[in-house]
Amino acid sequence: MRAKEFIPSTLLILSLLVACNSETTFSTESIPTDTILPATHTPTHTPAKTSTVTPTEEPEEWTYVVLGDSTSWGFPDFYAKYIESDLGVNVTVLNRSRSDLSSGRLLEMIREDQELRSEIENATVISYTANPTDHIGLRLSSGYGKHDCSDEALEGYKADLEEIVSEIFALRQGSPTIIRAMDLYCPTYGRWEKREDGMFDEYRRCFDAVNDVIRQVAEENNIPLANVYDVFNGINHDEDPVEKGYILSDGEHTNRTGSQVIADVFRELGYEFITP
Repeated sequence: MRAKEFIPSTLLILSLLVACNSETTFSTESIPTDTILPATHTPTHTPAKTSTVTPTEEPEEWTYVVLGDSTSWGFPDFYAKYIESDLGVNVTVLNRSRSDLSSGRLLEMIREDQELRSEIENATVISYTANPTDHIGLRLSSGYGKHDCSDEALEGYKADLEEIVSEIFALRQGSPTIIRAMDLYCPTYGRWEKREDGMFDEYRRCFDAVNDVIRQVAEENNIPLANVYDVFNGINHDEDPVEKGYILSDGEHTNRTGSQVIADVFRELGYEFITP
């Protein structure tokens, strides 16, 4: 009796299992075994892009103080542009040159003019020149006037230049500075030659001696010298810069071309700093 009841029940259970298996069975033949299924995880953080733009730095601001007589009126602006293009800085020119400014008057200015002293203290570039009329007496641009090119007179001029350099160095207080000296060109050789007083050779000798003093003081202080004299008047100092087209119609000061030539001479010296 119990055996008869068990058989139908067993058959029923087996039938149900077969039915369930037929509904859930599926084939995997359509999925290649080497296929990588895409991940369903989405990153919660996206890395920021690295900027490739380099910030542009502002150029340094430099001040260029010009000391001298009227021979320094034209070239500094050209020289400043060279500095800007060669070194990538901005240059403000403070031209403190004065007409007929002698070495003695320039020295006095540096010692007593507080504004000028402050400008020198804060300058990055300084150039200087000064005429020797306090000691020589001869107005070199014309050849007229009292003439004394003695050793004693030249020593007085040299003493002034040495004091000028000493004052500049003291004001700089050890700060690296582009300091340049400039000698004197002679614009009037043509007029000298036309004179009949026989003084041409003496005038040239005096001009040579004055420029030798400028060179000596520069060398003693390791200051590069812009040798304008050789460029304007030739290495034998017998050429007329008027004929070269360097001088204005006033027969004394440089025109645009002459000013550019002087700036070229300065540029050729390079930009080495001096530490006073």
